[in-house]
Formats: sequence, structure tokens, C-alpha cells
Amino acid sequence: MKWVYGNGMSTVAGAKIRGQLMAAPPDARCPLCRQGIVYQLDHFMPKSLFPALCVDPLNLVPVCERCNLIKGDQLPDQLENTLLHPYLDRISHERWLDARTAHDGEMVRLEFFVTPPATWDATLAARVAHHFQLFELGQRYAIAANRVIGDLTFRVDRQRVLGADMVRTYLQDEAHSRFASDANSIEGVTYATLAADDRYCQGPAAASGSVNSARPVSETNQRHGSGHMASS
Repeated sequence: MKWVYGNGMSTVAGAKIRGQLMAAPPDARCPLCRQGIVYQLDHFMPKSLFPALCVDPLNLVPVCERCNLIKGDQLPDQLENTLLHPYLDRISHERWLDARTAHDGEMVRLEFFVTPPATWDATLAARVAHHFQLFELGQRYAIAANRVIGDLTFRVDRQRVLGADMVRTYLQDEAHSRFASDANSIEGVTYATLAADDRYCQGPAAASGSVNSARPVSETNQRHGSGHMASS
């Protein structure tokens, strides 16, 4: 393995390839979580177990430090626990990320979870759910949504003066704008979920209700996966 590294990634040509791989993710975002900043190249198949793949570009994935620590050298014990490979598993073109709202007084919280499209088979649905849980994506996406909700407060309050329908239209427009470039945009899902919540659109004076779930953009109603809350 040392010889391979010395005659592979440690060479000038190897360093160039490494730089290209590290620069590949849009906005330097980790492809495993879509939140962290890429920090290092991870051997998707552990080099300790698969030394022949240690310099294979398909086995070198730029990841954030947190995801690299969570993943470690573990291998799946069954097909359903196989992690998603950023280069080989193409699921970004279909909407699978979903959320629901929950209210606590004037506070609104989002819970993220996986809703598999009808085109997925059971194995892919299980793999995405496993990936989502292992990397704690529900919790991380909830934190990101919390920031979006906080930034929305002033603009939504101004829209509420014109009525709940105006708020809803504004949120739907923002959601569609995000979904145009990313079918699973965390911001897009946040906007769409808030737009589907009558209580949020009406404001603090709306009639009480603890949870309102909906899919304004996708018609799929099947719910899967575990989620976490964000509050603001």
C-alpha cells in the first residue's frame, strides 16, 4: 500500500487528481450530508480492507470531518445498510426529503424525514433511511431549517398584513425557486412545509393546532424514516 501511495497520490499527477476531487462538490459541501464543508478525502471502501482501491478515484470521496468520523471503516452487514455512494447512487433528481411542522405556542418547529418516491424499490428506500439516520441528517437539517425560519420572521410578518394567502403564495414561490435547482433543497422543503401550514401562514392569532403535515410540491403521502425538530 505504501508503494501505491508513493507512486500514486503522492506524485505530482496524484496531487492534481486529489485537488480536483476535493474541488468537485458544489460550494465545497460534503456529499454525504450536504451540510459540512469538505475536509478530507475518504476511502469509501476502507483501504485497510481494500488496499487495491486506495487510489481509485471512484473510491475517494471528499467529505466533512464529522461524516468521516461517523462513517469510519464500518462495512454493511446487509444490503439495506449499504451507504449511498455520492458518485454511483443518483437520487438527487427525485424528491425524497420531507418535513412536517409542529407548534409550541408562537414557536414553529420542523421535523425532517424520508419519503421514498414510488419509483424506488424497497432496498433503495431502506438504504436512504439508513444513511439518513446514521449521519443524523434529520437533526442537522432541522438546525438549518431553524436558521431559515428565523430569517423569515420579518418578511412573513409583513406579508401577514395582506392575509394568509399572500404569505402562502410568497412561501410557495420561494420553495419552487429552490426546487428548480435542487429537488431536495433543505430551504425548499422548509418553505414548502411552512406554506402548507395554515396556522403558520395566518400567524400567532390563528386557531391552535399542534401538527400540520403536507406535501405542497410532491403528491407522495407515504412517510418513512426518523426525524428531528428545529424550533424558532
